[in-house]
Amino acid sequence: MKNKVMAAYLLANPKKAIAVTVEGERISLKLPMPAPDPIASVIALRIEGEPAPVPVPSLGRRGRASSFFGPEFGSEKAFDGDHETYWRAAAGQHSGWLEVTLAKPSSIGCVTLMEGWENQSHTRRFRLEYRDGGQWKTIFEGTRIGRALSRTFDSVTAQVFRLNILEAADAPQIEECGCLLTNRKRRVRNCRAASLPFT
Repeated sequence: MKNKVMAAYLLANPKKAIAVTVEGERISLKLPMPAPDPIASVIALRIEGEPAPVPVPSLGRRGRASSFFGPEFGSEKAFDGDHETYWRAAAGQHSGWLEVTLAKPSSIGCVTLMEGWENQSHTRRFRLEYRDGGQWKTIFEGTRIGRALSRTFDSVTAQVFRLNILEAADAPQIEECGCLLTNRKRRVRNCRAASLPFT
C-alpha cells in the first residue's frame, strides 16, 4: 500500500496500539501474542487519503492454458479477481499449465495461488516458472497448493510467468493466480498481507 499509516489498533480495543513497520510499499504489523481473540482478531488501520494498493499486474490478464474444460473455465478466470470462477483443465487430464503475459516486464517477488476447497485440491506437484528468452526457468517447486498458497521468492524481472502443474489427482484447476510486484531485487519477507482484490 502506498498510503502513509496514521495508526493501527485492535478493533475490539482501540487503546491497544499495534506496532507498524513500513518498508517502501510494504506494511508489516506486529500482533500481540497470544492472539487477543482465538478465532478472529480484527485490526483497524487508519491511513492518510484514499487507499492506494500496490497493483497486481496479473489481474485482468487473459492468460493461456494447456487445455480447458469448457468456455466457462478458460484461463482468464484465474486472473479475474473473482473467487467464484476458475480455470479447469480438460476432463481426464492429470497435468497442465497456466500462463500469464503481463503488460510489460515486471519485477515479481511473490505469488498467491488459490486452488479451491479440499475436494477441489488436486495438485500433487507443481513448478512456478518464468520465460527468459526462449527458455522456461524455475522460480520454485512445490507439492500441494490447497485453498491458498502465498510464496515469496527472490525477485524475477520477466513478462511471462507459468504455473506448471506436473501431477494432479484429477483435472487441475486454479481459482486465482496473482503475481505481485516488488521494488527490490532482494527477497520479500512476507506477501500474505498483499491480498488479491476479489470481487
